[in-house]
Parts: sequence; structure tokens; C-alpha cells
Amino acid sequence: MIHQFLQGADDDSTQNLSQISNSFEKTFGLIHQLYHLTVSTLNVVFQMSLYGMVRIKQKIVKVDVVTYIAVVDSLCKDKFVNHL
Repeated sequence: MIHQFLQGADDDSTQNLSQISNSFEKTFGLIHQLYHLTVSTLNVVFQMSLYGMVRIKQKIVKVDVVTYIAVVDSLCKDKFVNHL
């Protein structure tokens, strides 16, 4: 009878240990998925911000070119008017 009681307690301990082990596996699996989701999200955010910075730089270059053309055009018109 004592042997059966001890065996039952041993079975309960084994079952509890198995449940704890399964719980750890599930938890680590979720942490692993969360890590990959975070890394991929940050990668997308970084690429988007990099793309945004490139677009801003392109706009600045266009403004610089338009400004340069306007200044050159203005100088050319002044010289042409002064020669008349």
C-alpha cells in the first residue's frame, strides 16, 4: 500500500515535470516567434526610413538644381538687359 502511494506520488511528479517542460517549450517558442517578428519589423522600419531619407535627398537636389538654374537665368537676363 505504501509502495502504491509512493508510486502515485512519483507519477504525479513526473506528470508535473512533463507539464512544466511543455510549458517552457511553448514559452520559448513564443519568445522565438516574437524575436523574429520584432527583427523583421525593425528591418522594415529601417528600410522605410532609409527610403524616406533617399527621397528627401532627391528633393533637396532638385531644389538645388532649380535654384541654380534660376540664379544663372537671372544673371544672364541682367547681362543681356545691360547690353541693350
